[in-house]
Amino acid sequence: MAKHRAFYDQVLERASALPGVRRAALASVLPLSGDSDTSFEIEGRAAPATHSRTPATWYRLVSAGYFEVMGMRLVRGRTISEREAAPGVVVNETFVRTHFPGEDPLGRRIRFGADRPWFTIVGIVADTRVRGAREAAQVETFVPYWQLTEPGMNVILEAAGDPALLAAPLRSAVTGIDRAVPVAGITTLETMVRESIEQPRFVALLSGAFAVLALGLAAIGLYGVLAYIVTQRTTEIGVRMALGATASEVFRLVVGEGFRLTAAGLVFGIAGSLAVGRLLTTMLFGVRPADPRILAGTVVALVAVAGLACVIPARRATRVDPMVALRAE
Repeated sequence: MAKHRAFYDQVLERASALPGVRRAALASVLPLSGDSDTSFEIEGRAAPATHSRTPATWYRLVSAGYFEVMGMRLVRGRTISEREAAPGVVVNETFVRTHFPGEDPLGRRIRFGADRPWFTIVGIVADTRVRGAREAAQVETFVPYWQLTEPGMNVILEAAGDPALLAAPLRSAVTGIDRAVPVAGITTLETMVRESIEQPRFVALLSGAFAVLALGLAAIGLYGVLAYIVTQRTTEIGVRMALGATASEVFRLVVGEGFRLTAAGLVFGIAGSLAVGRLLTTMLFGVRPADPRILAGTVVALVAVAGLACVIPARRATRVDPMVALRAE
């Protein structure tokens, strides 16, 4: 392990010195790229009666500066210091809520096996969605890589310019230390995020396209119904106008008929969306199936489209000649 540790020390040093690199860090596992679960025990607490009750955490071996490079917010305490001798760990807010509800975790100790040292909790960072935007935050622990060194680490660079320009220099830096060590792959966090939401984005775009098509069909259908109603009620409209009804009153009559049909459709549509929305919960991020803002926006959009669909039949109704209508009758 000392050999691995020395190698990673050199990699971090050379990566930090590359032109165009603001900051560099190491991590055993990157967000969105897989899990690294392990069991642990809390000092002063009795061991669980069954193995299934043993607490577990999603843990990463990281270097000092990891939280700054990743933009993770420190909630309390401090982050990991460079080469600190005392074993310390940083945990996230979900870890605290799960294992220390109503308690102060700072200064408490945990360990990842009877043959491992005790680690003191020195800081708490904000939750991140390490398994994707739709997944809940996990119980996380961040351990200094020099305390529990493992083979296979990731180099994370914060670039001052185009990150793609750092690929070749980074490969050269690693092979310059040891040519036998392969660089598995180089990508950007932006690419990782984009790839993680490709399928939900495709489904969202497809659903949006069908929604626009459905909205168009609804507008055409409403226009057709109102046009038919105006044709069927031509005589009635002519009589109204002959008795003194103004063009604006006839216009409101037809538009009101259209909005009555729209209101009925909205009632059934909202009820249906609330019922079916629960099935879409796993596909949503940052939005609830019954979000009042989304429902209100949908209602406004539908009312606007219905209004446009009512205009042409309503204007046609205002142009009915009472004498022609009555003569036809």
